Amino acid sequence: MKVKLSYTVEEEEILLEASKLLGLQGTTMQKIIDLYTGIQTSLKSKADALNIDNERALFAEFHEKLAALELRMNEVQSIVEEYHSHVAPAPSDGAVERSEKE
Repeated sequence: MKVKLSYTVEEEEILLEASKLLGLQGTTMQKIIDLYTGIQTSLKSKADALNIDNERALFAEFHEKLAALELRMNEVQSIVEEYHSHVAPAPSDGAVERSEKE
């Protein structure tokens, strides 16, 4: 079961924390690469003796790890975008400025 966590950091540490959260997925990323390579190797070498149950298991694990990585990437992206909108100045509306000058 997945749960969402929340914790507090100083504003200047937000991007560092986002980087750390992403970094925690390093082993998942490596596993995805290993599975990807393993699936390719298996398909190339076992054309005549393919064990479909084994291949299904590899594909299922690949998809599971990829989904976990995508979830974390989306979370980190959201943190970065929210941080940017917090620290970036609001864009000025040229229409309002023009009407104020008239």
